[in-house]
Amino acid sequence: MTYTQVFTYGSLMFENIFEGVTGERCPHQRAILKRWSRHALLNKTYPGAVNAEDPSAKIDGVLWLHVSDQALQKLDTFEGSPYCREWVTVLVENNTPQKAWIYRWVDDSLICGEWDVAKFTQQHQADFLAHHWQPPQGSTPQHDN
Repeated sequence: MTYTQVFTYGSLMFENIFEGVTGERCPHQRAILKRWSRHALLNKTYPGAVNAEDPSAKIDGVLWLHVSDQALQKLDTFEGSPYCREWVTVLVENNTPQKAWIYRWVDDSLICGEWDVAKFTQQHQADFLAHHWQPPQGSTPQHDN
C-alpha cells in the first residue's frame, strides 16, 4: 500500500469530517498554501479553492499525512466532478515545503466571496458531520466545538 499527503481548506480540515469521509485516522498538521484563495460557493456550505493572481494570497489549512490509496479514492468520490485534484507545495512549520494533493474548484461562476470557517463551524458542521460520518473502526462521532 502506498501513502500520500492531502491539503484541505474547508470542511475536510475538521478531523471528525475527514475521518468520517475516509474512514481512517491520519496524522495532520497546519499548513499554508501560497498564491491560492478560498471562496464561498453559491448555495453551498463548503468552499472552493482556486489559483490566485495576487502574490500575497494564501490559504490556511490542514495537511493530512499518510493518506492511503483507499482513503484518497474516497476523497475523490466525495469531492466529485466540481473539483480537480492537483499536486501543490504547501508550507508547514519553519516554512518547510511539502508536496500534497489539493482539490481545486473548477466552476468560477459559483464563486461568491470569502468562505467563513467560523460560520461553517457554528451553523453547518454538525449537519455536515451527520450526513458524511462513516466511523473508523472503534470510533464514535465527536463534534469539534
